[in-house]
Amino acid sequence: MLPTELLQQAFFLHALATDPTKMLPPGKSLLAMMARAPPALAPSAVHARVEHVVHAAFWDEALHSLCSPEPAVQLPRLKLLYTDLRDALVPLFPPNHTLLTMLAAPLPPTSSPLHSTLALLQDVLRALRQRCAPARDSAIDTPSTHSSPISLPLYHPVS
Repeated sequence: MLPTELLQQAFFLHALATDPTKMLPPGKSLLAMMARAPPALAPSAVHARVEHVVHAAFWDEALHSLCSPEPAVQLPRLKLLYTDLRDALVPLFPPNHTLLTMLAAPLPPTSSPLHSTLALLQDVLRALRQRCAPARDSAIDTPSTHSSPISLPLYHPVS
């Protein structure tokens, strides 16, 4: 897309969000207007390469911080995970659900934050299983193949 087309589209979306009556013709719905919007173009090879490098750097840093034997190094990354989980689960649970409360609370002091996180993730899966239709139980029980590009080994201290 050319920069002028991007600017026109940005202006249209801004005007639509701030004053829809100004942008929608009489008798037209927002759905009809968006249906005739041009389809998004496939990303270029450079864009795909940059995206791949950024994803690889993210997962490398996450793996490095979570594999550290120091809980102080693991905790900031785990807090980000808890925040992301809470943001994703807020629409699925009532506001006072214990799972959302646990995800919003400060991380408890522990000598093994990864084990505590695994226990919390099991609670998340149990809560999702309770809220989903039985037909979706297999989707919850079977890990997604695209949820993470790495398999994270747990750190076990040597005695």
